[in-house]
Amino acid sequence: MRTFLLRHARNTVYSNVWIAFGAALWVHAAGIEIGAKQSVAAWLTFFATVFVYNFQRVVKLSRRTKHVIPGRNAWLYNNRFWIWVWVIVGGIGSGFTALFLPPAGWRTLAVPALISLLYVVQFIPSQNGLRTLRELPGAKILLIAACWAVVGSFLPLVFDRNPDARVWWMWGEKCAFILAITIPFDIRDLKYDDAHMRTLPQLLGLGGAKTSALVLVVISAGLTLGALLSGWYTPPYAVATWMALLPAAWLIAGTHEDRPELYFTAGLDGTIALMGGLQLLALFLFG
Repeated sequence: MRTFLLRHARNTVYSNVWIAFGAALWVHAAGIEIGAKQSVAAWLTFFATVFVYNFQRVVKLSRRTKHVIPGRNAWLYNNRFWIWVWVIVGGIGSGFTALFLPPAGWRTLAVPALISLLYVVQFIPSQNGLRTLRELPGAKILLIAACWAVVGSFLPLVFDRNPDARVWWMWGEKCAFILAITIPFDIRDLKYDDAHMRTLPQLLGLGGAKTSALVLVVISAGLTLGALLSGWYTPPYAVATWMALLPAAWLIAGTHEDRPELYFTAGLDGTIALMGGLQLLALFLFG
């Protein structure tokens, strides 16, 4: 039974269904908090995450025969058929749910969608050939965090609430949180990333990168307080956000290069699901 559960848990994580589920919870909770009661944004987030993440895997697999991370690499090569299945499922689901977006939703997602699709495509000229967006010096985690924060804050806003400058509290809080939990992935990839990428672990070392990530957790907590004091967040939502930041900080503090792959893809990525789940529970019980 234990082997059965571990195998299917690994399949759920490596197929990117786990992070897609967490992202959907996260976006749905944000939507309810700002008054968008529908679930279109959450469903679109789920399918788009499944599509984009697996599309990126397909692109990577098509141009190299070796991988950086043992374990996940073997799974990817042995399950290429299922990766394609999830690309198709995610693409169809994204296309269908996107039909229910208002025009503002299309405008909101245009740039994040373009960045996500081009993230691993080699099209930027350099002295050593073509580079991808993720290979631009210092750009890797900034692009990830900015896109996730737009989806998590501005996408729900396009349905049921007029634009309000206070939404930038939410964008900042989510951006800092995603930056914080993404830095450990750069620690994981430290031995594989080219030096020209200038990731934080390359620039600051393991200790400096972890400290930076923990500082970002504190910043996220502070921006949550700002959103609460401005009236954008309700107390239950803010408290749930703070509660989720604690295990995120614990996982960041325990990060090192030799942690197993699931520590990152199940644990750290799982803090997105934890945060969204706690926020939904808090809004249901006390909202």
